[in-house]
Amino acid sequence: MFSRIRKQFGTAGLIVAIVALVAALAGGAYAAQNGLNSKQKKEVKNIAKGFQGTGPTGPAGAAGAAGPAGPVGPKGDTGDTGSRGATGPAGVGTTGATGPTGKGTTGPTGPEGSPWTVGSTLPSGKTETGAWAFGPVALPEGFQSHRVAISFAIPLPSSLVAGVHKPGEAINETGQVHFLNANGQEAILNESTFAPEEVTSTECLGNAEAPTAKPGNLCIYTNSKSPSAIALSNFSIRQAGAAGAGASTTGAYVEFNLASGDTGSGSWAVTAP
Repeated sequence: MFSRIRKQFGTAGLIVAIVALVAALAGGAYAAQNGLNSKQKKEVKNIAKGFQGTGPTGPAGAAGAAGPAGPVGPKGDTGDTGSRGATGPAGVGTTGATGPTGKGTTGPTGPEGSPWTVGSTLPSGKTETGAWAFGPVALPEGFQSHRVAISFAIPLPSSLVAGVHKPGEAINETGQVHFLNANGQEAILNESTFAPEEVTSTECLGNAEAPTAKPGNLCIYTNSKSPSAIALSNFSIRQAGAAGAGASTTGAYVEFNLASGDTGSGSWAVTAP
């Protein structure tokens, strides 16, 4: 294409045409920045393309200096919350070895119970008391005997000897088991007549409201409101659970000869020997 132009314009003419084109392009660029319309811009681009060379692309120019940092952009919207991951399998730990058994020192022996310890007998000189009662008695025909229990909550260290007996049995006035009537007198049996007799007790100094007994004695008191006939009835004091007269370590019973309808009550005291 340049050979045809050179033939038409000659070498000098070609140079002048190129200079004119460059000026036109420069002017066109300036004009494009100062008011060319779209059609004029298009024509200038077409002319420039017509003279565009087809030679190889020149080397890339050196990189220009970095421009200033742009302003910080606005904060983006918060993203959606992610779904919770699946729960992992439970860990399995091994059981630790059992520690040694601890052993503390034995504490001191506690004081003895007052006045006794559980499972022991009534200490010497200590007293326990209780009450007794019966009636009204309904005796079958032909029967006159009625028994009243005297039970010791705390056992005695030894049994007690009786001081009164049924008719026909020996009298033991120095016995350890005593029956006091409503008058406060001890009732014993006369060895000749086998009838109860009243004597002043030296071992039982209390009464039905405040029963007492000297050491080694069981004192059975009659309530003053009981019929006086009870004190004059034939009676005996016998060991609990045994046939012998007196009192065992766990108690005794009083056997009366009564009539139907009789009643009676009182208290008792026993002091360990």
